[in-house]
Amino acid sequence: MLRKYSVLLLLWLCPVFSFSQNYSKRRPPNLQGKIKIITLKNDKKQNVGDYYYKPCDTWHVNKEAAYYIFRHAEVMSTFDLHNSFSIFACYERGKVKIDNKIYQYAINGGSWFTLSTKDTTYYFGCILDSSTNKYFLSGVDLQN
Repeated sequence: MLRKYSVLLLLWLCPVFSFSQNYSKRRPPNLQGKIKIITLKNDKKQNVGDYYYKPCDTWHVNKEAAYYIFRHAEVMSTFDLHNSFSIFACYERGKVKIDNKIYQYAINGGSWFTLSTKDTTYYFGCILDSSTNKYFLSGVDLQN
């Protein structure tokens, strides 16, 4: 009896998990393709002395670091973002061309970034490659 209910529960949950991970037929950009950074601008909140803003005072990513970050990141879900990454009030923002398509990007000091078009946002994190940690204020926390 218990086994029957376990199987029913699993069958009921499978479409939910499947939908949440594959809700879009759009594929994320290929970060191993041709990348050209068009613009790069530091966008940090200036609030000296505030605990949440203080780390941003000295954080900066240049174009070479941005290329490296793009090449060593993996696509992730918003669930992963909120459970495993810090979110700082400092970003490096700009436009990037990946395989002839233009995206807006925002690199956060918490070792993650977004690539966006007018109707889609993709989330990427530097999860498996710890060599990117030197470019960020904090790395991924896989303990959660």
